[in-house]
Amino acid sequence: ADETPPAGHLALDGKVDDAVFLGSLTRYDVDVVGGGRLTVVVQNRDGAPDPALGGMGRPVRLTFSPDALRPVDAGELSTTSPEPGGAQ
Repeated sequence: ADETPPAGHLALDGKVDDAVFLGSLTRYDVDVVGGGRLTVVVQNRDGAPDPALGGMGRPVRLTFSPDALRPVDAGELSTTSPEPGGAQ
């Protein structure tokens, strides 16, 4: 976890909070050291999650190109589910 990221890449340390297998992809929710949370989507190899990526509670270092970041408008975030019948 102490590896230096490739030139021009960013690195964040965190801990896997949740992992959801989605067929050809696995979605990881990572609690970042210092606060915040990132959702990471990884393509599965051979139809299964890569065991080296770890499971819940495992410390990880995320490295990525700044071009891979996708901003999310605060209006898109919701912690509540819509009520039945479409009312919110």
